[in-house]
Amino acid sequence: MTLPLGRLLANRYRLEKEIGRGGTATVYRGFDPLMERTVAIKTFPPHILGTETAKEQFTTEVRVIGQLEHPHILPIYDCGHEGNTPFIVMRFADNGSLANELSKGLPTLDRVAEVFDQVTRGLNYAHQRGMVHRDIKPQNVLVEASGDLYIGDFSLAILINAKQESESQQTTTGTAYYMSPEQCRGLPVDARSDIYSLGAMLYEMTTGTRPYEGANWAEIVVQVLQDDPPLPRSLNPNIPDEVQDVILKAMEREPSERFGSAREMARALSDSI
Repeated sequence: MTLPLGRLLANRYRLEKEIGRGGTATVYRGFDPLMERTVAIKTFPPHILGTETAKEQFTTEVRVIGQLEHPHILPIYDCGHEGNTPFIVMRFADNGSLANELSKGLPTLDRVAEVFDQVTRGLNYAHQRGMVHRDIKPQNVLVEASGDLYIGDFSLAILINAKQESESQQTTTGTAYYMSPEQCRGLPVDARSDIYSLGAMLYEMTTGTRPYEGANWAEIVVQVLQDDPPLPRSLNPNIPDEVQDVILKAMEREPSERFGSAREMARALSDSI
């Protein structure tokens, strides 16, 4: 659902420009006249939260995420509903996403290590508080002009938690290119699922390609469940063996075979460069 530009949400936030669109949300650059600042506004289709219970749980979960105060987690400022359309107001990252950065070419290994140092600090903080992101990917790592990074879009976890509270069911949602096998199967996930996604992101950052490609969501999921991706060094021989080992360990099909924490993975990567 597209909202008209110039519209005010909650009689406060003005929609200025659509800057992103995905399967579950649309993101706008907006303006908050009360605080006199540019913000990012994410809106969700009305059917995403079909019951009053889900709507209430959505608000509760947003407040929980809003309490995650960390230098590398994108701050949430506000949330609400415009009619039946849920929305979240967040900090606006002025340099786009890591995906934009990767579109310009492979980063140096030093930059890769810097990215993972920052991202895993924020992710580890969330994991220690029982929050699983479920959609780690370059598009959800936001970049400031200063070079500082923020993990964005914890909204997938919010929506899944809200649906489970209201419907008592597991929901298979996410970006298939980076999803863990257990997430693809719709099984319960923990922090190790995010570590798999970090491995898939590291694969892309060092090879220039995602570990799996397919014509549609279902085709990619089948590959994730059944096939091993090409070895990273077969695509980029300049990757050190030790970096390849980090990627493969993070992407093990069995969660118990992966790194024990995001920070453990970052330290192993730093040591291998």
